[in-house]
Amino acid sequence: MVSAIKGIEEHTFKRPSEILCEYLPVEHPVVLGGPTIANEIVRGLPTAIVCASEDESSAYAVQQLLNSHHLRAYRHTDVVGVELASALKNIILKPSVGSPVWVTYSPLP
Repeated sequence: MVSAIKGIEEHTFKRPSEILCEYLPVEHPVVLGGPTIANEIVRGLPTAIVCASEDESSAYAVQQLLNSHHLRAYRHTDVVGVELASALKNIILKPSVGSPVWVTYSPLP
């Protein structure tokens, strides 16, 4: 099971992987986290993603599936850290900078 869900449940403060494990037969989901921006992936710009799971073999399998010329996947075991960082960065980033500033990327020749 791979989760790309961001957030924290409002009333219980549960992370998405905790909720998934309650309702689906999965022990160690692989959680995806930034610094990826979907728009960058769609446009084929270079970006990175973190595949976190307590099950290192599952994280490795997802890492191998996602790695490409434009997307670099990193593997980690800190599921809590990846989920909290993904959820909290929107709370911190948006009020502090307003609208994101897009940096232009041009590929090397």
